[in-house]
Amino acid sequence: MKALKILIADDHMIVRNGLKALLKDQFNFCPTILEATNGAQVVSLVAKNKFDLVILDATMPKVDGFGALELIQKNGKVIPTITLIDTYDYFLVKKILGTKSLGILSKNVEADELMMAIRNVLDNKKFYCNEVSQLLINESQRKSQNFELFESLTKREKEILEMVAKEYTNDEIGSRLSISKRTVEGHRKNLKSKLRVKSTIGLFKIAFECGQFGRMPIN
Repeated sequence: MKALKILIADDHMIVRNGLKALLKDQFNFCPTILEATNGAQVVSLVAKNKFDLVILDATMPKVDGFGALELIQKNGKVIPTITLIDTYDYFLVKKILGTKSLGILSKNVEADELMMAIRNVLDNKKFYCNEVSQLLINESQRKSQNFELFESLTKREKEILEMVAKEYTNDEIGSRLSISKRTVEGHRKNLKSKLRVKSTIGLFKIAFECGQFGRMPIN
């Protein structure tokens, strides 16, 4: 493997020092390593240097890892990147996937898995640690199950679900469909039971995922 120039970005010195020591121990040569403590420094260093690899924390002060990657890509640069996370949250992982980071690793991975990730990313291949891979598999299975539940609804139930997702009130739904408010309430209750959710937010999420109705609320 050729001599590498690597940028390590994390706001914790102990993490940066740990990664530097590990990399120098794993490679049979000493890679050139630069450091950054926030996303703004990452953007500045990338503009002035040609890196073979960037290893950065997803959550840093000033400009986080997401913002740094977005700015770098806007400037027309594509750099093999591994993003580090300390929590297994699907929406966090999904946000990282949107940055085109090839690797996603937990800060708890062993040295062997880190080196495997580096080799894959340097070859322009994706690499996700085991926990992230399982998270993505679980989410895919959940969405597939939700789609099956959605498809089991009747035409009228899908119609009402669409209106719920568009934030129509029970009175408005009843008026549009020429049915009573009590009937609408019954349909809402049945929808929650069939789709295995406990709240209107749960209906919103499945409608958004499966039917593309309206816009899913943030919370």
